[in-house]
Amino acid sequence: MSTHGARKGLADTALKTANSGYLTRRLVDVARDRSLLKMTVVPEGITMTPVIEGGDVKERCAIAYWVV
Repeated sequence: MSTHGARKGLADTALKTANSGYLTRRLVDVARDRSLLKMTVVPEGITMTPVIEGGDVKERCAIAYWVV
């Protein structure tokens, strides 16, 4: 039995990193199988644009936005 996950969960809760970690994990899950044409990091957050080939949208990507 491993206790690493339990310790990490308690530390994340205490440090209030659980929400940002969850958002990061979801962004990675969304982008994992996607080829991004452009990903821009701006002070307000991250924007991702869809992959366009020959004028057609091949893959739609999630757009994430938050205020830092």
